[in-house]
Amino acid sequence: MKRFAISTLCVLALAGCGGMSETACTAANWKAMGFEDGIAGRSPAKFSVHRKACADHGVVADFDSYKAGHDQGITQFCRPQNGYNQGSRGRAYQGVCPSELEAAFVTAHLEGFTLYQKRTELDRISEELEAAQARAKSIEHEIVETTASLAAPGIPPVERANLALEIKHLTEEKINVERSIPELEEAYADAQAEYQAFKSKGSQQYTALR
Repeated sequence: MKRFAISTLCVLALAGCGGMSETACTAANWKAMGFEDGIAGRSPAKFSVHRKACADHGVVADFDSYKAGHDQGITQFCRPQNGYNQGSRGRAYQGVCPSELEAAFVTAHLEGFTLYQKRTELDRISEELEAAQARAKSIEHEIVETTASLAAPGIPPVERANLALEIKHLTEEKINVERSIPELEEAYADAQAEYQAFKSKGSQQYTALR
């Protein structure tokens, strides 16, 4: 494993970010490169990109070595606990696992993705609650300012009527917003409890597999 990690770093340093150079192709450790692609969950079809890049430099890529490394890497990637981790980060499964590993991986990935969805919903409710609380404070400030303007001397009748109407609308909005806050707090508490329970279950199940 350490040899793969060291070789992979060397390959990546030679290859850079914009395709493989002639030096990278000549010095490539194809088994390490296959392992890197496999453990990252990339399809072995990625080899065609490497092959083409090296063919442009007159270098023949070693598919057998690449495939041997990729098989080892994809086996690491397709562990159930990694499926759970991938799903919990909201990452889609690209169908790269071999048939003998896929069922367990997909089941774990679905569990992880369900956790991701629950966390996303929890975050949504939290943001909505914070927005409602902030808006309630903002409305209170607007009502105070508008009331002060209404009390100022010399306000024309039309403007006075408009200010009074604005206060009425702000007051109605404040009532609605403040009414929504307890509902959102309850929804947040429920979502948080559900998320934590699901997370605890998944953590116990998939941590035990390591």
